[in-house]
Amino acid sequence: MVPRLEYKESKDSDHESVWWFLEKSLQQHKAPILESLSIKLDQRCPIDADVKKWIANAVDRRVRMLNLILMWSAAPIDLPASLYTCETLVELNLCREILLDVPSSVCLTSLKKLYLSGLMYKDEVSAVRLLSSCPVLEQLSVSRSRNDNVTNFIVEVPSLKNLLYSKERSDIGDTGGSLVIDCPALKDLFILDSSGGSCSSRNMPCLDRVLISTVWYPDEKFLIPFSSITCLKLCMTHAMVDVSAPR
Repeated sequence: MVPRLEYKESKDSDHESVWWFLEKSLQQHKAPILESLSIKLDQRCPIDADVKKWIANAVDRRVRMLNLILMWSAAPIDLPASLYTCETLVELNLCREILLDVPSSVCLTSLKKLYLSGLMYKDEVSAVRLLSSCPVLEQLSVSRSRNDNVTNFIVEVPSLKNLLYSKERSDIGDTGGSLVIDCPALKDLFILDSSGGSCSSRNMPCLDRVLISTVWYPDEKFLIPFSSITCLKLCMTHAMVDVSAPR
């Protein structure tokens, strides 16, 4: 009946994977509301472990915070469709070997915090569809891998207040793609991009703090929405500009 569950692999590589205990204990868990479920598995976890069943079980228990980190050797897995319509989910953290194949019926009405790290996306539509279906999202962190199936990453979230975006350097021959930001309530913006891509921004009158570290140089159009900020840090390769001013 405990409301918070955390399953994490031991740092000792000689220990057996925690997945077997996770499997058995979730079958016996009877709490009507699950405040949080945190699962972190590494390569010791069998590739046939039914992660989708665990997540579906958590959704049935009206989970509020879900943290899923899969650092196993299996191919990226997709998530149960029920997760994308979970009305109670407030915080979602997805990391590593996970495939985001977002259905058209997605609607996360309570989600305020979303963290996406090193994932694979089915396509660009899945990324856009997920973000556009979170009407109260306030905090978003996106850490992209080199080849995640998305060329143009679009962040168009009216309620968003804090955005952290990072992307690794792309493979040779890849232009790096682009980042598009349209968030009228955004206050804090942090971009760490070594991919060589481009970025465009618009409709951000509430910006207060901005940190940009890239290998591309922001043009005039990109900087226009920054007229109201109190702190700006730009780092292009080895050059740093720090501008702080009162309101």
